Amino acid sequence: MSTNISIRRAVSYALWTSFAAAAAHSLPVMAAEGNEVVAEVVVTGSRIQRQDYVANSPVVTSTAEQIIENADVTLDTYLNTLPQVNPAGGTTSNNPGNGGQSNIDLRGLGANRNIVLFDGRRAMPSASDMTVDLNTIPQALIDSIEIVTGGAGAVYGADAVAGAVNIKLKENYEGIDLRYNFSNSTEFWDAEEYQISGVGGLNFADGRGNVVIGADYSKREGMIKSQRDFAKIATSTTSYLPEGYYIAGANAPPQAAVDALFQSYGFAAGSANATLLGFNTDGTLFSRGVFNSPLNVVNFKYPIDNAVNTNLYPDLYSYNFDAVN
Repeated sequence: MSTNISIRRAVSYALWTSFAAAAAHSLPVMAAEGNEVVAEVVVTGSRIQRQDYVANSPVVTSTAEQIIENADVTLDTYLNTLPQVNPAGGTTSNNPGNGGQSNIDLRGLGANRNIVLFDGRRAMPSASDMTVDLNTIPQALIDSIEIVTGGAGAVYGADAVAGAVNIKLKENYEGIDLRYNFSNSTEFWDAEEYQISGVGGLNFADGRGNVVIGADYSKREGMIKSQRDFAKIATSTTSYLPEGYYIAGANAPPQAAVDALFQSYGFAAGSANATLLGFNTDGTLFSRGVFNSPLNVVNFKYPIDNAVNTNLYPDLYSYNFDAVN
């Protein structure tokens, strides 16, 4: 008899507890003063986990708003700011070999070691090395970008050994989105960058159909080191001269013959080295000198400009490769 009473009490207590919890959940939250109803309660804190970083293979998501706020001419410029991305040829690349593509290189393993997806489907490669040009999709049509750098190879195969990049596009887009970006360097009208992007979408057949048209145009003006005084002169030398020079090898002329020739030019004997000779446009020879040596440049008749390593002249003449980089 006592057992049945205990069971009834336990059931009754559980029902009343559930009822009280439901009532507390359904009743509006009242402010302490003024009896104002709080429409929304937002809780923030450093200990709340983000969904991106709690999965077995962490996913980093960049939203369209973040991409727009960065106002980059090409998508790779924004992605290169993420810690898991290694720049694969961007605005500051020196003679990039990717033909102007916008590539992404995860963890520095190479732009062809990750897979690029559009809404979960493989994108068409843009080069023979299987890299994908991110410029093939209008930026205004991007809703978000998901990046996985661990375990993607188990799903997509060896192509995704460095990870996977999934570009999610806006669904059933309707309206018009026009954008224009412009930037330049620290000096006005220098190294300009332009971008014009437009997307137009329309729903039809009571929402059962959608058509979207989008286009991007971007251009980056080049900058070479000769456009900046602090960078136009190389700090190292090369053994090759733009005008060509004489390579003696085992058949070097006697030093006495070289001394006699340069004496005819008006220079003292021993001022030129028989193995360091170049040609002037008038057919005479010059000695290119030796850095930090008494053998200076002798009888050089070319202009002393960005074609010469002027910071080493007159000790050594060498091609200034930085001027055109």
